Amino acid sequence: MTCDISKFAESSHVAPTERSIGDITNEILRLKQDAGNAILGIGQRLIEAKAILPHGEWLPWLTEQVEFSERTAQSFMRLAREWSNPQALADLGATKALALLALPPEERERFLTENHVVDGEEKSVIDMTSRELE
Repeated sequence: MTCDISKFAESSHVAPTERSIGDITNEILRLKQDAGNAILGIGQRLIEAKAILPHGEWLPWLTEQVEFSERTAQSFMRLAREWSNPQALADLGATKALALLALPPEERERFLTENHVVDGEEKSVIDMTSRELE
């Protein structure tokens, strides 16, 4: 199975001098939003597929048809069940978002908006590494 990336590279035919940094920035931000929505959408569809597949067919389907490990699928499904903000997910990435699922939802939202002191330096959650976040 091949993946058509043409929609992600829609302006690759334009010479670099013809595009502004603002255009490029806007495209990156749109693609980041698309990524957050895609992760949640994949998770929702994995939940749906698992519910309709007969017992014992989930893992073979997952590895042969979708080419995901069980761990990756479980992570995407967990994010789809428990994460509500695709933009924050896109900004953080799946690894950080999964780490934040340890917090209750009401604390998670507050934690995302605050700065935290890490090794004597104040950082936002987005600027923290996954290790620092844990």
